[in-house]
Amino acid sequence: MPKASIRVYLIFLVGAIVVPMLIFTAFLLAELGAKEAAALERRTLREARSVVGKIEPILAEMRTTLQAVSSAPELRAGDFRTFHSRTREALSQSNIFVIVLDGEGNQLLNTRTPFDQPLGKTSNMTAFAEVLENGDFTVSDVFLGKTSGKVVFNVMHPLRFGLDNPARIIVTTKNADELGEAIQTEGLPDGWQTAVLDKAGNVVSATDPELKVGVPPPFYSRQIEGGLRLGGIYRGDFDGVPGIAARVAFNNWQWSAIVWGPTSTAQATILSTWKKLIYGGLGLFALSMLATYFVARSLSASIRRLARMADRMGEGGIVSPISSNINEFNIVAKTLSTASFDRDRAEEQLRIVMDELAHRSKNLMAIIQATIRQSARGATSVDEFKEVIVGRIGGLGRSIDLLTQTHWKNISLEGLVKHHLQNFMNSDAQLTVTGKPILLKSEAVQNLGLALHELATNAVKYGSLSTPRGSVEIGWETFSGSDDSEQFRLTWVEKGGPPSAPPERSSFGTQITTTHMEAAFIGNVDLEYARDGLRWSLKAPLRNFVEDEASN
Repeated sequence: MPKASIRVYLIFLVGAIVVPMLIFTAFLLAELGAKEAAALERRTLREARSVVGKIEPILAEMRTTLQAVSSAPELRAGDFRTFHSRTREALSQSNIFVIVLDGEGNQLLNTRTPFDQPLGKTSNMTAFAEVLENGDFTVSDVFLGKTSGKVVFNVMHPLRFGLDNPARIIVTTKNADELGEAIQTEGLPDGWQTAVLDKAGNVVSATDPELKVGVPPPFYSRQIEGGLRLGGIYRGDFDGVPGIAARVAFNNWQWSAIVWGPTSTAQATILSTWKKLIYGGLGLFALSMLATYFVARSLSASIRRLARMADRMGEGGIVSPISSNINEFNIVAKTLSTASFDRDRAEEQLRIVMDELAHRSKNLMAIIQATIRQSARGATSVDEFKEVIVGRIGGLGRSIDLLTQTHWKNISLEGLVKHHLQNFMNSDAQLTVTGKPILLKSEAVQNLGLALHELATNAVKYGSLSTPRGSVEIGWETFSGSDDSEQFRLTWVEKGGPPSAPPERSSFGTQITTTHMEAAFIGNVDLEYARDGLRWSLKAPLRNFVEDEASN
């Protein structure tokens, strides 16, 4: 990236944040528009289904009425006058009328008129012929009824009486304008309309008063009808206005419901949101750039002051914190000031650590030198010397490993025992450890590690660990001495091995487990060469094993 001031980079950063956000917001709005368009399609279909759900019960009622009156005994007996009277009275509170036709389409009776009034043929011979052909319930297209003088529709069903009864078809009829209330919908955008169409595509009823009943809607071209048949949804021009329409067929009838309207009114909210986004985005971008410019000026001044502090600190000086209007800069300045003081303390601590390291290194070297000298004196060959010195220095190394893992403190006695003896045992059953938890000081870890190594080596060579059935029991306890001081006793007891016997000559291992331990812990060591195995015991003041706060 090119070199530039923080002012330039901050302005670029704000632009890099704001511009993608505006683009992303525009993308979200576009996606929202697409989802709203899809939601509008679903809503249009839902409204069309709602219209179907309101009209189908009306048709079902007319069919139920047909089923009820067609079983009347007067109709079966051919007593049309009595049937007319009873049916007209029964349906006087409804808007449904009953017509009975003979095989030629002549009206035998019509409950719209008195029984004796002359009647002609039915006005819808097409539906009459269809019923005779299919022999099932049929809903007719809308037509102008001669008797009522209004646009009506029929639900028709054939009658199967004997030759002595001329009735062949029974009809329930209803005025089309009575469906107007059922097709009303709530919540549609302005300019949206609903309509019910018969199977010929003619309007049965519509919410738009300008649509004529009995003829197709003016926009209902073959192209629109085909699109609605294919997917139920059509998008296109309606009388030159972009719009959307949904068509849903009735379940058991050959009618359909259609809902349509302009998309502009339905998506007015999205268009308004787009305008607000454009103007608001430009204003936000301008304000962001202006605010960034002033913030960058303040940042530049504070950074220069911090740089001067860092220079003085790099020269070894102690610096005082600066004051800035930005809290983070104040924190950095205070941190730099604190660091200048902490550096001096750290350098002093480093000197102390180096001195301590030199002291401990000298002690370790002294232990290693003494081990090498004493091992060389007792060795009878180079191989024996090599084996002995590797094992003893290895034991010391394991103690050092434990100390370094815990930063030279808080080493448990149980952990030290198991760490040293894990390689000498054939199984866990050969070692038994008892005693309360106790944390050792670093000097005790090194010295006890040497003793444990020598005892374990001797047990493997000559003692209980030289046989598979042999075992070692290690335990410790604390108790009060004669002067009321806290004393500590550590015991090593071998069992299951060959009888123990004193060595013919005093080796360096024996000196470590006895003389060295007594000197290191200012205590007493007891050795018993028992018939069932060696017994070793160390008793010394507790303070020589643990720090004052480490004992439990």
